[in-house]
Amino acid sequence: MANKRNLFPISNFSNDLGKQLEKTYDQMDVMILSIYEEAKKVQEEYWSKVKGITKEIYDQNKSSIVKRSGDDLSAMTFVVYAPIIKLDSNGNSHSLGMYWGKAKYGHKTKSGNGDKKVQRKSDHVSMRKAPSPYMPGRYEASQFKFNDHNIWQREIVLSIETKLAELRTIIFKLNLSYSDLKTVLEDIDIAFKKNDPVEHSTLTTEAELLGELRKALHKFDMDPNRLTREQGQLLMNTPDSVLRNFDINPEIRDTYFG
Repeated sequence: MANKRNLFPISNFSNDLGKQLEKTYDQMDVMILSIYEEAKKVQEEYWSKVKGITKEIYDQNKSSIVKRSGDDLSAMTFVVYAPIIKLDSNGNSHSLGMYWGKAKYGHKTKSGNGDKKVQRKSDHVSMRKAPSPYMPGRYEASQFKFNDHNIWQREIVLSIETKLAELRTIIFKLNLSYSDLKTVLEDIDIAFKKNDPVEHSTLTTEAELLGELRKALHKFDMDPNRLTREQGQLLMNTPDSVLRNFDINPEIRDTYFG
């Protein structure tokens, strides 16, 4: 019969807790970097498709007997939405944001050959709040508005958003899983009365506090003025992309008077 103590060496659990959490944290960070690379590929796919169709529009106009007006051509080739991928570094860890920007004004975005670089001025497109704090926010198809000139972009945008939503969900689940793992490990530690100081406990502080902040905002119908002082400071001081990873819209800061 196997020795149960060898199967689960709980006597050393408290001393190893910090190392287990640190290892998990490092593994999660590697996964975030991998997801970042995938997100960049999705972003590149978007621009490749958009530039390809834009070039077709220009080429067709050149070969057509009846030419489109300059304004008409500009309206058709102006790209309304842009997928934004942002990787933030916080010490030895990273956070990843994947969201959409909408152009503010109608300049030409591409010259037709796809080589011309044009600076975009855009507004952030806000995610819709999830029905549960245990689900990530989402973009709905109705949020992306097009006119008769640029309606051809709709299918591309929705296709790319489906792929980004999958990656966004993975990031969200990673954060939840890490927070849950910490809670389970600490509960076991307490149950066996191994309450020695845990090394590297600060590694989980931000994820844990942001998880509580998300739950509090859902409880208070997204009213930041009902948060505790500490939660309000966390809301104001956390980078936008980190907040979005926890399904918190950074724009609610505008209504905070703490």
